[in-house]
Amino acid sequence: CIAQGIPFGVYVYSYALNEADAKAEAELVLKTLAPYKEHIRYPVYIDMEDADGYKKKNGFPSNETLVNICEIECLAFEEAGYYAGIYASKTWFDTYIKSERLNRFDKWIAWWNNDAKFDTKAHGLWQYTSEGAVNGISGRVDMNKAFKDYPAIISKMVKPFGEEVMQ
Repeated sequence: CIAQGIPFGVYVYSYALNEADAKAEAELVLKTLAPYKEHIRYPVYIDMEDADGYKKKNGFPSNETLVNICEIECLAFEEAGYYAGIYASKTWFDTYIKSERLNRFDKWIAWWNNDAKFDTKAHGLWQYTSEGAVNGISGRVDMNKAFKDYPAIISKMVKPFGEEVMQ
């Protein structure tokens, strides 16, 4: 993406089961992203789902703990100068991580429904299908639609040479 000038962001599938895990996970993400910071022009998202059953197998956290994990990681990403957000399915947003404390963070909703209706100011990205196709990629591809111009928003947050702008 950097070589081709394609704006990109980061998606982090969370394995955190508690607040301490969330802090450690966020630190690892930030350390990994540091060399690329000035190039990231989409949000850094935490995926707080359990698609692979890890949370279920290892002591599924309470909803309050799941919300705490999202908040801890998003705040850490923001404090490091990134635009932070949360990725989840509609079910997860409605059932497990529904909290006013998370309203300040951008949302990327996975809701594979052509008739989906949601607040596009809160949900800046919509994953509308897992049945997409892209030239050069074999198999199904998740397809998404952005409702915000993230590269423009994030470019205003960062000065040239990676110096952060205080807002």
